[in-house]
Amino acid sequence: MLKHIGLVFITALTFMVVSRCKAATTDEILRVYWNKQSLAELQKIIPDQKAARQFATAVLMAEPHTDPENIHKLDVDMEVLVEYEFVDLKGDGSEQFVCLLDITGRMRPTLLMAVENDHGHLKTAYLTGGEGAYGMGYLSGIIRDIKHNGRNEVLTVEALGPFGGAAFPTPYLEHINVYQDGKFVQSDREFLDYYRNVSLPQRSEELSDLLQHGPPPDAGPEEREDYRKSIEAKQKEIAALRKLLSNP
Repeated sequence: MLKHIGLVFITALTFMVVSRCKAATTDEILRVYWNKQSLAELQKIIPDQKAARQFATAVLMAEPHTDPENIHKLDVDMEVLVEYEFVDLKGDGSEQFVCLLDITGRMRPTLLMAVENDHGHLKTAYLTGGEGAYGMGYLSGIIRDIKHNGRNEVLTVEALGPFGGAAFPTPYLEHINVYQDGKFVQSDREFLDYYRNVSLPQRSEELSDLLQHGPPPDAGPEEREDYRKSIEAKQKEIAALRKLLSNP
């Protein structure tokens, strides 16, 4: 009798554990309000990387696969979710599911997907980029509340020359993307103070540091060429920023 009761208890406990581990469906996730007050509940429904990937895959599968501008949606099976986070992209207290996806197999994300719960309906927006060594980077580095108003923007970079890989540095210009009406809009000119007070001084300081710490006297031709190209890359970045700021 006790053995029978114990078996029933173990079976029930196993069922409870399996039930709790079962991934939430898209409909279940959409039934939750996506805002700061329900963030803890959202994190319980999507508690880890596996659950986040299942949700991202379901979202991609639900997308129309005929849009030539979104050809990446055809490669759902190849997508690898590198990182995810719930973020307020609108500045209204709502939360959007933001993730970085990789199809290169090298864990270097080249696609950012944002998902909005619009009264139970999915809205998706995408940003592509990051063809360089580190892809688009990490969410902690590219999602920023630049104006400190509760609205997060997404930073991407544009290469100002051919990608040099490990051979030589590649100059980049940051772009600031705002989530607006269900899509990302490049909005650099709305953030000229950021470029003027943060980006330009930072690049100028980096150039100054390079000029003050040149290669040692016994440096070989390769090291000297790398140093020259590092200075050239930084000068290109500064020139691009000054051009942006001179044409408000």
